[in-house]
Amino acid sequence: MVSDEGPKSHYDLYRTARSHEAHGRYEEALKAYAEAIEKSSDYADAWFYKGRLHHRLNQHEEAICCAERVLALKPSWEKHVRPILDSSAMK
Repeated sequence: MVSDEGPKSHYDLYRTARSHEAHGRYEEALKAYAEAIEKSSDYADAWFYKGRLHHRLNQHEEAICCAERVLALKPSWEKHVRPILDSSAMK
């Protein structure tokens, strides 16, 4: 049987990551976010949610790196990103 799934887009990988995260499969979510970013390095949504998940998992260095990348891509998102940066920097 041949699969017609084909290669996934960065958005497909992002949606997969969000689903994994919603179901508590955090390592799978981080992997899917990373794959989405690999396909599209300027995909701010994937960077943001990956950073937020790192923050939730107390992986503060990774959270800060992701949050800084989001700010570089989307400076207007600062109010959403600032809490990650501020609380991660205090750890």
